[in-house]
Amino acid sequence: PVDGHWGRWSAWGTCSKSCDKGSQTRTRQCDDPTPKNGGSSCSGESSQTKNCYNRGC
Repeated sequence: PVDGHWGRWSAWGTCSKSCDKGSQTRTRQCDDPTPKNGGSSCSGESSQTKNCYNRGC
């Protein structure tokens, strides 16, 4: 069996709001390599979110 491992994180997405406080997210795929032949899937988060702030409204 081949256990799955996480690929690289994507770039952080754009802030969800054009002004004031919002959030942005990045993702990663379990594809480095993908689990095969009964191997374990990746453990942990496939996405992360953080706060972002653009000038006050």
